[in-house]
Formats: sequence, structure tokens, C-alpha cells
Amino acid sequence: MYVSDLPLTASQVLQTLHRDGPYLFLGAAFTSLGLASAAFAFLDRKFNAILFWLALFAILYGQRLWLQLGTFALLVPASEFFGRLRSAINYLVPIPGFFYFDAAGFLGSLGSRLSRLLTVFFLSLFFAAMVAGPKDVFELLNTVGVIACLTVLLVQFVQQQSADKDFVIIRRGLIAFVVCAFWDNLAQFFRYHPRIEPLGFAVFLGTLGYVAAKRTLHRDQQFNEIQKELEIARRIQTSILPSAYPHSAYFQVATRYVPMTSVAGDFYDFLVANDSQAGLLVADV
Repeated sequence: MYVSDLPLTASQVLQTLHRDGPYLFLGAAFTSLGLASAAFAFLDRKFNAILFWLALFAILYGQRLWLQLGTFALLVPASEFFGRLRSAINYLVPIPGFFYFDAAGFLGSLGSRLSRLLTVFFLSLFFAAMVAGPKDVFELLNTVGVIACLTVLLVQFVQQQSADKDFVIIRRGLIAFVVCAFWDNLAQFFRYHPRIEPLGFAVFLGTLGYVAAKRTLHRDQQFNEIQKELEIARRIQTSILPSAYPHSAYFQVATRYVPMTSVAGDFYDFLVANDSQAGLLVADV
């Protein structure tokens, strides 16, 4: 949809801004959250994949929300590129969500392979829309694909019984988002209705952000505990070394201490999945 050539009155502009106000705020909130999450993903000790995919998910949804508003049509001059981008960005939004669930360990081996196939499917739709422009067949394929993905995720999350609190929290957020998304699709038959899908996405994104932040803090706590244990081990090992050595005109005694500093990085990468190794003491005589 492009900007109309007919001039708009001040009343129409104000009405558009008033109607789009909540969605402008939500788009800004999603984008800001995504940028903050991306910064933490790269500034962490190690690259944090969960925060990175959460950032892309939030930013893409926020930008799509803005592009679909009438306010955007008032501010941006009509062009074929933005018309295609406005349609094609719909196909990119689900992709980071797949990788988030994969990085969080909620999909399993089969789900991981399916997420890669779906990524290829939605990327193909994106490039096709950018090249050929908006097409009804692209929208139909996207709608079917998104509804199928949400339905499969919802059924899997509802049927699967897990004591993991993170799993339960994300399941509740997913249910809220799916209900709102289905309602918006059904409400298209009415003349006018307020969109509630962004509100459902806000709840869903909140659960994803909570789980990502919780796991990041837990991983940092594990790393700090390992660092403390290594420091204690280092002090124990250094205490073994004699404080003074005998002096003789016929021989010399020397020692060398070689700490295994890479052990901390190994523990951090595998999240305390391996056995502890404090260090290595080597004595050269």
C-alpha cells in the first residue's frame, strides 16, 4: 500500500496518529529491547546466542509493526522498494524465533532440523517478494506457514509435560500470542477492530526475555563460582611450594608453577559440563 496522492486534512492526520499511537509505542519498545539484548549478547564474556536471537526477533517484529501503520505511509514517500519491503518483512519475523527455541534447547534434534527447513522456506518468500513484489500467493503461503508453525508449537508445548520452569513460562507466553494472533486473523471479517496481536507478542516476548536473562545470570554465576574454586585451588597449590630453598655450593633448587588458565574458559563454554581440574604443578630441578 502506497501513500495516497489525495491531500489529507489535519483531522485525518491526527486521527491516524491517534489510532496508531499504541502501536508506535509498542514498536519502539520492541526495537529498544532488541537493541539492548543485542548489546548484552556481544558484550558478554562469550557470545550469547539466546540473547542474539531474542534481539533479532524483537527488532524485526517492531520494524514490521511500524511499516504496517498508516503513520509510516504519511512519513515515507511512496516508492516501490518500501512497498516490497513492507510486504517482505513479514516473512523474516518467524526465523529468529526458531533459532531462539533451538538455542534454548526446546526443539530437540528433529525440531532443529525442521526449523532450518522453515528458515529456508521463509527466506525464499522474502527474496521472492523483494524481487517480484507483493503477491497474494506469497501472503497465502506465509499465513499457512505461520499458522502451521504456531499450531505445532502450541500442541507440542501443551502436550509435553516438563518440570522445567522456563518451559512452563514460555508455554504461557506462546499461548497468549497464539490466541491473539488467531483472533486478529478471524477479526479481519469485521469492519474495524483493534489489533491485539502486538499485545500478545509483548507478553510472549516478555517470557522469552525473562528466560534469556535468567539463563544468562545463571551462567555468569556458574562462571564466577568456577573462578573462585580455581582461585582456591591456586592458593592451595602455591602453598605447597616451599617458601625457601636450601643453599649449597654444589647444586641449585628451582621450582616452576604453570596454572591451567584455559580451564575456566572450558568450564564456561560447557556450562560446568566437565569435571573440575584445578591446575598443574610442575617442579623442575
